[in-house]
Amino acid sequence: MKSNLKVLVVAAAMAAAAGCAHGTVTPDRGRDLRGMARVGRDARALLVGPARVVHATGDKPVRWFVADRITGDDRDCAVAMPAALPESGGAQLSVSSGKVLCAAVSSGATDVNWHKLPEGDDSLWALR
Repeated sequence: MKSNLKVLVVAAAMAAAAGCAHGTVTPDRGRDLRGMARVGRDARALLVGPARVVHATGDKPVRWFVADRITGDDRDCAVAMPAALPESGGAQLSVSSGKVLCAAVSSGATDVNWHKLPEGDDSLWALR
């Protein structure tokens, strides 16, 4: 009986942690959104603006860029991907209305995570 209780407690803790990873809504801070995608050499659309502050990270260096929103999907990134763009493991940037956040890698593929901070919150304590 004790092992069943342990399994139940662990499952509840994992469910609670998973819920936190998808963002929370707080009355005074607005909506906190997070997402994840697998990106390769073909640029992927991660987030459609407006987003005043977005923090993005990759498992390996990624080319992060913002493109004009036409269709609101990967096609916008494919049209606008710069030929030579520096790669980095992370970025903190803004995505204006009518724009889309894009990501690609020069070889292989990697997982990327992004975090749209709520309006009025322009800092991440982890970056300090």
